[in-house]
Amino acid sequence: LTASVTPNAAEAGSIQPFDAAGAPLLAITYASVEDVNAPAGGTIAIQGSDTDDIITVSATGAVTVTDELGNVNTYDASAATDLVINAGGGDDTITVAADAPFNTVDVIGGDNGTASDVLNFIGTGSPPAAPTDAVTVDLGLQTVTQTGLVSVGYTGIEVLNVNSVGLALNVLTTAVDDVTVVTPLTDTTGILV
Repeated sequence: LTASVTPNAAEAGSIQPFDAAGAPLLAITYASVEDVNAPAGGTIAIQGSDTDDIITVSATGAVTVTDELGNVNTYDASAATDLVINAGGGDDTITVAADAPFNTVDVIGGDNGTASDVLNFIGTGSPPAAPTDAVTVDLGLQTVTQTGLVSVGYTGIEVLNVNSVGLALNVLTTAVDDVTVVTPLTDTTGILV
């Protein structure tokens, strides 16, 4: 872990950097800072709050955290190699773009509050996807990925929504006997339970 970023009020929070051995370095607290840039390389962890957060990871590597009071913090994590989203408590919604510029994004749902934590995976058709491209959900490994793009791992997530943007959607079940039910909603949407 290179650094852990924890939002506070709007445009405020703290950054806890770590050295190569994992030992904490001098923490930084900031206020009235519109954009925070994460250090280059390594793994960056973005911490959610104990309330209902909306966390978005964009194709550019920007991570936006909005708490239930409407406080917004945006981090440019694009220089990191890997990203960890620790949503914390509450009923959180995390959205990850398939073309986010990371090798991996690990999403930790945390305490599910009174309802559930939701992970939205948004596929991309840009640049134009090859005919063999697909979005794959592996229920055993708890990952979702689009061919050649970021691998998104998840734990503590109760609802996974996948937009495959017209690409084939592959669902791999676990190594044990699974019972799955697919309910079509339209020609291109459905629910897998």
